[in-house]
Amino acid sequence: MPWSSTCAASTGSTSGRTARGNFGIVTSFVFRTEPARNLTTFTLQFPSAALASLLSAWPDWQGKAPDALTSTVGVGSGSNPYVEVGGCFVGTPANLRLLLDDLVRRVGSQPTSRRETEQSFLAAMERFAWCRVSDGSCRPSWNGGGGSQSRGSYVATSRMLTGPITDPQKLADIFKNTPNSYNMIDALGGAVGRGPATAFPHRGALASIQVELSLQAGEANARRAMGVARDELGKMFGATGYVNYLDPQMPDWANAYCGSSLTRLREVARKYDPDRVFAFPQSLAS
Repeated sequence: MPWSSTCAASTGSTSGRTARGNFGIVTSFVFRTEPARNLTTFTLQFPSAALASLLSAWPDWQGKAPDALTSTVGVGSGSNPYVEVGGCFVGTPANLRLLLDDLVRRVGSQPTSRRETEQSFLAAMERFAWCRVSDGSCRPSWNGGGGSQSRGSYVATSRMLTGPITDPQKLADIFKNTPNSYNMIDALGGAVGRGPATAFPHRGALASIQVELSLQAGEANARRAMGVARDELGKMFGATGYVNYLDPQMPDWANAYCGSSLTRLREVARKYDPDRVFAFPQSLAS
């Protein structure tokens, strides 16, 4: 996909309202098929006390991993949060085991549970979607869809991880002290980092950090807590953001989301949307 007026796809739902994204201009698609080979999915749950050690060890471990492996750190909130590393490996459990053993060694704490499962490509996709194609559960649950996929109601913000986590305990405290949150660090690197210049400006980042808050305490309270987390993360990692988690209060949102691509993206927006049909508060056509 060539230059377009969106930094990335952007969808979401908060209190029944859909977060709108910018438009994209597609001039052509070129597809190259690949064999749908088996994949190995994995999940390691660590003790809450190991969180800071995991946050210290994971960036270098993931950064040096082969392209065949991708992972996400997932952290809950509260004084005793849920802590896990999950992901996917294009290869066998035996080869994956060596990589995971290295992560455990670096963390210095044994996981409380560990699972490595070789699956067909479809089964692996179903595992990440928490549904099955065969029984129809992958269909939406609303508007007569008949499936089990529900709509989510939450608020979210993000920052990009562009280097080592120099103060893992501080990051752990941000996650733990953000009420009703689930926090993720999603690996980038690999082919993403080697890709050409496009609308997405953060190809050099190690990962994206996402903070999602449920509306359990009300949207206003969730947004206040989200703002605190976002600003603290900004102090640690800089004024960046991932546009797939549109944050209406993101400071300097255009540069945070679009970075060095911003000037070109605005030129495209002015050329193809001169009447501002796609305008909204965080629109590049605004």
